[in-house]
Amino acid sequence: MTTTLSHLTHENLLSHLKNLVNEHKKYELEILLGIREVIARNLDLKAGFANLAEYCETMFGMSIDMAWKKVRVANIIGPYPKLLELLKEGKTHLSHVSMVASRITQANQDEIYKFLPGASRRDSSS
Repeated sequence: MTTTLSHLTHENLLSHLKNLVNEHKKYELEILLGIREVIARNLDLKAGFANLAEYCETMFGMSIDMAWKKVRVANIIGPYPKLLELLKEGKTHLSHVSMVASRITQANQDEIYKFLPGASRRDSSS
């Protein structure tokens, strides 16, 4: 891992950063699917943890905030797979899905799907 990127041209720096962000998004989706599998197998409970967020914090070194966010999203993409599709397509972000996770229902899911793409933090919390 490099400690500085000052040697890169502007164009190369932006290209490098864009590639990193795209890789991050790909891994983020894989992490969500992995957490779904941990849920399905009850691995957190089998390991003696009170909740999945603490398991993720301890086992994977996530911050507790990030763990709660990912767990919230991993739980909601099961009953609402369209959310995973929106994440995969880059039409929304983990933070947006996390913020609406407690609000989505079978009755309002279509409205939520339309709302999520491009939603700002202020819009998602109102």
